[in-house]
Formats: sequence, C-alpha cells, structure tokens
Amino acid sequence: FAYPQLKKESKLDLLQAIEDSATILAERSENAVDPGDATEAFLYAFEKTIKKLSNVHVIDADKPIDLENIKFESVILFSDEKVFLHNLLFRKIAAEVSTLYSPMTLKRLLTEEGVLEKGSKRDYIKKLSLKSIDGVGRRFDLLHFKRDMLARPGELDIISEMEENKQW
Repeated sequence: FAYPQLKKESKLDLLQAIEDSATILAERSENAVDPGDATEAFLYAFEKTIKKLSNVHVIDADKPIDLENIKFESVILFSDEKVFLHNLLFRKIAAEVSTLYSPMTLKRLLTEEGVLEKGSKRDYIKKLSLKSIDGVGRRFDLLHFKRDMLARPGELDIISEMEENKQW
C-alpha cells in the first residue's frame, strides 16, 4: 500500500481539517455526560428529546383518558409517584445517548440505580391499568419510572418542571 503524494496545499488543508475535527471533539466532550451516571444521561436525553419532539403529550394517568385516540409512543403518563413511558418513546430518548449506552443497558443501569422499576418481563415492561373516558379500564405495557428519581438534587422532578414551565 502506498500513500498518495500530497501537494503542499493539500497538506495544509489536511492539517486544518484535523485541527477542526479535534476542536469539534473537544467541544462535544465538554458537553458530554459522565458515562458512569445512567440517571444523569437519561435526564439529559429525556429533556433533549422532549424539546425536539413537538407532539409529546403529558397526561395524568389517574384521570380518565381517551384511550381510543392515544398514541403511546408520543405520550408521557404520570401519577404522584411514577412516570410511565412506552418503549418506543424510551427508545427515542435512549437514542440521544446511544454512544454511551444501548437501550437495554440503559434500562439495566436505571434499574440498578433505582430509577426504573424491574418488570416481570426481560425488557423491563410492566402492566398499567388505565381508565378510559367511557369508564372502561384497560391494561397497557409500559416502563415504570420513579418520579422522584427523575430529578437532579435540589431541582423539581421532570414532570413538575414541565408543568411549571407549561410545556404541555
């Protein structure tokens, strides 16, 4: 294998491109999440995803819901103690930190850190009973997060913060 001969100008261009790449990587690493803290990574990804997606709705799980027209992949359900997400929405959130964690690894770490409740299935999903607006109850497979764990020390939990900022 022979390296191509570069003209003097090309060498300068190449050095500039390398320097630009190094600067970009340095800026990214300054904003990066500590890979040892899955909860912080999840909170970062959650906030970033919610800001990006304009069609996410936050709904109180204790009140009757229009279950016929709900799209769980774009809904955050909550109660006083928990936050419930569909696996599809979780995957969108996890995609924000995919360079640090796979979705399954993130679920496992969040469970170990006490943020995500372990479901009976291998994929961390549990059943949630919801009441429709016509009074009929139905059960859905969702991820169950402890609401108080979805907060940074000294700050509101993620749902209370969204409510305070009127993000829905």
